[in-house]
Amino acid sequence: MNALRIFGLASIFAASFTLVACDGQGGLASKSPQERVDAVQSAISDPSGQVDKDSVQVVLDVAASQAKFEAMSDFLQSVPGLYGGQVDAKCVSGSSADGSVDLSCSSGGKASGKVSYKVETKVSGAGANVLVEMKFEDVCEDSTCIDGSMVVGVESSQTGASTVMQASLDMKAGSESTHGEWGIEVKSSEAGSSVNIAVFDDAGDSYVLSTEVTAESASVSIKGANGEFSCSYDAGGASGSCTGAGEFSW
Repeated sequence: MNALRIFGLASIFAASFTLVACDGQGGLASKSPQERVDAVQSAISDPSGQVDKDSVQVVLDVAASQAKFEAMSDFLQSVPGLYGGQVDAKCVSGSSADGSVDLSCSSGGKASGKVSYKVETKVSGAGANVLVEMKFEDVCEDSTCIDGSMVVGVESSQTGASTVMQASLDMKAGSESTHGEWGIEVKSSEAGSSVNIAVFDDAGDSYVLSTEVTAESASVSIKGANGEFSCSYDAGGASGSCTGAGEFSW
């Protein structure tokens, strides 16, 4: 996989950020790329957090902050010289497996900063595994900047594919700062596809989350160590209730 294709792959996941946004700092950025992928898969298969009134409030904070993460996603996709055919080979240092892109060079001065990448590929008769790590260092356009890292792991076989993304990013837009740490797993096969979202809170506890929001109300399905709950709440999040493995309201 060459450097140009790396950034094309990353842009696919940038488009999925709005599915994954969560406001917590589980500390995954300090782990190895494989450990970060494993953490997402473990969180989805065996979430560690206890679902209660307090943890649901964390989920609601995530939903309320979604616009900020959409802005983060939109910014990454719009940075000139970062993705796909926009990357000029003369602006890439290193090899196709370990290198970096000078954004000032690749964008013609429209953006600044550096994106480093590492790629591990394993191919066998059963399929292929690809692990990509990207680090964003002072990636800026105008007054908006992003720092942090992203890991994408892809496992493919003749029967289907599994893709896991874990990202930890900080965005500054003027005087406003936003941190996002999240994970997503997408599985596809001949039978269909599924998307699982891992949410990490400030303590590092994990939950599996899906949301549905309308103009009048919102609902959340959240799975933790103590079971799965379906929760509904008013548009402002001031009151609501959850049912499932237990019942509570606020």
